[in-house]
Amino acid sequence: METPIHPPSDSGPAHDGTEVFVSPRYLAGPRDDAFEIFTAALFHHGWTHTDDGHDITLFTSPCLRIRVGWLPEVHAEAPIQITASTHPLKSPLWHISLDDHAPTEFLTAVITTLARSLAESPHTLFTTDDNQPAALPWEFRVGPRERAWQARFSPAAPPVLVEAFHRAFTDPAPLARQRHELDPLLLPHLTLTDPTASRLSGTPAGSQNGPHTQRSTVAPRMAAAPPPARRR
Repeated sequence: METPIHPPSDSGPAHDGTEVFVSPRYLAGPRDDAFEIFTAALFHHGWTHTDDGHDITLFTSPCLRIRVGWLPEVHAEAPIQITASTHPLKSPLWHISLDDHAPTEFLTAVITTLARSLAESPHTLFTTDDNQPAALPWEFRVGPRERAWQARFSPAAPPVLVEAFHRAFTDPAPLARQRHELDPLLLPHLTLTDPTASRLSGTPAGSQNGPHTQRSTVAPRMAAAPPPARRR
């Protein structure tokens, strides 16, 4: 059985099951059951799962060309590594690094799109763009220094995956979390809204009604805009 990627902090709020809407969504953090959520698509599409029983977990695609791994030795970059090659024995064609402190929904968007694209339209994952030999990677770092998370897509990363991440990031809707899942150090940067109060009052989710704290002024820093959809 896998160890949860981001177990709740012992110093956090009590596990009372209270749900809140969190804004900005990019500081909502992972859910307790994050691993089960964003790896579900890999299991569904028949990816092979191996685990050394300690820190390393690896998923391999049925075609053996794509690997998704949780590797503790790369925590300086980001622990979730995705690599793809045109042949299992060739060097990687593209590479993605994702931080497991990012909101679960962001990771789910990338990994679900990856598994579905490989099953339904694999050409979107292995088509290179000859016009990008000197392109820069698409990357950003989000949050205050002590709780920042990051994501990095190599220049040849499929636009369909970059776009999936970008859509999840820019969606204005808040994310639902139980209070105990929130990082106490991020609470001063969050707006928390009671979903029950919002439904009763008819106020759109994510409004300023209900108990909340000051909205974050910590904005993401992007190194480049996501690639255009024309490369699909």
